Amino acid sequence: MLFAGLVLLAAGSGCSAETDADNAGRTSRLTGKHILMCEGGRQVSVAFVGDGLTIDLATSPNGKTERLTAPAAGVTYFGDYVNLAISDGAILIMRAGAPPQICRWDSRKRVGQPPP
Repeated sequence: MLFAGLVLLAAGSGCSAETDADNAGRTSRLTGKHILMCEGGRQVSVAFVGDGLTIDLATSPNGKTERLTAPAAGVTYFGDYVNLAISDGAILIMRAGAPPQICRWDSRKRVGQPPP
């Protein structure tokens, strides 16, 4: 009886949804603070907080920090007046009343793990 239960447990685990360990491996790449260079020479920093679904976005050197959150991994981060999307080694910053801004990872100024 015990053996049959273990076999069923092992078989079921092969078809299970993502585990916390899978998600931790994915979000651990996002930890740290990253400096990005935007069009026009402006710099922003993105600090990934906790599980990677929260970020702090700041305009360097003296800009205000804005907290953004995402409902799930791989989707747009939302803030009060700004949204941020990560794609193909760059981020797209969309502010209310302003044109979208593209910023690229500046690997010379990265602190922490590599970007996604």
